[in-house]
Amino acid sequence: MMEVNGKQFKELIPGDEVQEKINFLAKSISEEYKGLDPLILGVLNGSYLFFAELTKALDFEAQIGFIRYQSYAGTSSTGEFKITLPLPEEIRGRHVIIVEDIIDTGATLKKIMEDAASLQPASVEIATMLIKPKVFRNKYPVKFIGFEIPDKFVIGYGLDYDGRGRNLGDIMVLAD
Repeated sequence: MMEVNGKQFKELIPGDEVQEKINFLAKSISEEYKGLDPLILGVLNGSYLFFAELTKALDFEAQIGFIRYQSYAGTSSTGEFKITLPLPEEIRGRHVIIVEDIIDTGATLKKIMEDAASLQPASVEIATMLIKPKVFRNKYPVKFIGFEIPDKFVIGYGLDYDGRGRNLGDIMVLAD
């Protein structure tokens, strides 16, 4: 157990398992995108560790960048989006991979995909470290998935609780 910002968390996925999964995802992405010159965009802030490890493990040189769509406050989504770093215009005609830390309902993903479609990329795929399949309600498929997890609040490996816990090497779940 670990206390973060006044709440108790316990280990859900050890860091070494996360790293193994990242290497597997990087291999899959490398095989599919080699020679296609994809633009790989990390969704800040939560994806930063996953994004760094994933892009470092690719076996091709890639152009990378970041976007920032926020909808969380505390342990729940606000339902409203604050876009502080939008999709770049240069996605037009490009193969794009959006790298997310976690997908729960898919509301943020839906907004990103709608915005991306308006910029006419050649293709857009999603890579996520975590997905909550029981609450995911979205028409956009997620092609590269690290782990399916229960509908619980998690921190660590880039995910936070009010700005705390991002630096933890394991993925931790809010204790009941």
